[in-house]
Amino acid sequence: MFQEIAFKKSHNIGHFTALFVYTDIWFDVFLRPQQYKEPNIINHINFVNGLLKNLVQHYCKNLPNERYRFMSFHDFYRLSDPIWLTPKGNRVYVLSPK
Repeated sequence: MFQEIAFKKSHNIGHFTALFVYTDIWFDVFLRPQQYKEPNIINHINFVNGLLKNLVQHYCKNLPNERYRFMSFHDFYRLSDPIWLTPKGNRVYVLSPK
């Protein structure tokens, strides 16, 4: 997508950031944040965090750092915190420049 925008020069590519919210198909998306402290949920959250870390470190590490952000679904209620991972694995705010 970004290559097409750059090729066609239709938009300023610097104005775009791709946000990815990740979880696996077994995570119960209807859980409330209060339930995230239950032992079986904590184990699954740690598992999803491991999957996200693997995704970013192995498959996304060569993406432009300023253009992509990744987050685990269970962190949805903390959007204003520095929970977003860059392709280099750093935790940043959602729209921070680096």
